[in-house]
Amino acid sequence: MGKKKDSKNLHIVSSITAGNLAVFSVDSKQEIRIKKAKGTLKQHETLVLGDYVEIEKASGEFVISKILPRKNQILRPKIANIDKLIIMIATEPAPDFKLVDLLLISCFQQGIEPILCLNKMDVGEAMLRKALSIEVKRKYQHVCDIVEASAKTYVGHPSLRKLVEGEDGKTTVFVIAGQSAVGKSSTVNALYGLNIKEGELSGKIMRGKNTTTKSYFHITPNGNLLADSPGFSLIDVAKMGISQKELKEYYPDFEFGCKFSNCNHVGEDGCGADMLIEKGQFDKERLENYREFFKNLPKLVY
Repeated sequence: MGKKKDSKNLHIVSSITAGNLAVFSVDSKQEIRIKKAKGTLKQHETLVLGDYVEIEKASGEFVISKILPRKNQILRPKIANIDKLIIMIATEPAPDFKLVDLLLISCFQQGIEPILCLNKMDVGEAMLRKALSIEVKRKYQHVCDIVEASAKTYVGHPSLRKLVEGEDGKTTVFVIAGQSAVGKSSTVNALYGLNIKEGELSGKIMRGKNTTTKSYFHITPNGNLLADSPGFSLIDVAKMGISQKELKEYYPDFEFGCKFSNCNHVGEDGCGADMLIEKGQFDKERLENYREFFKNLPKLVY
């Protein structure tokens, strides 16, 4: 086992801008401004949002003295040490279930707990909302927690808050991913009483023709760290470092009763997947997405 982190000197990089950064104290739940790093850590470019660090005081200023190993990392935007990912969909815009499946693969590959949120469940025709609810449960009820929510009526918010918040005062780092216009900002505002404007959740500041990227977490009133991840829409299964043989390991719902234990569920003799599809006991689109991903992966990853 690795050395246990000293919680009193454990901090999480919570904001990175040009020449400046801030860290969030896991112990005191306060944000601390950092102006420079110690010795070989002067190159702040090596740091990403969510990095665990230790700090010390030098000449009256706080400096980073140590960067701790990352347990996971996403690349668009760069965020490390994520505990939970909220995958948000709605009836409008129409859900991209291929993206949902890719996000789930990424979560299970990196040890991130996924939560699927059906948002805006007060918008549009009731029949469409009910159909989406039935479809999502059919696809994912054996994969991850599912919550139905509405920012206007607060339906589902107690359940969603309970799923994302840390236990016993533990700071939880969570990221929201989803298509544009699914209501990410409004949901976060309703959950935590924040006032994030549409488009601000991603942490990009527009100035004229230039875009200044400012990576930062929103700190919730109870000391959790929240970020948006619009870049997840560009996720590519072929760049995940997964082989064809490994892909099924990231599908916890694949229990097909196949004749052979090494079956990859792509139409081999003795595969039980297609039989379950015919009986209506497994979602056809989810299996088709898996088989498409499988074809785009190498047989082995070296």
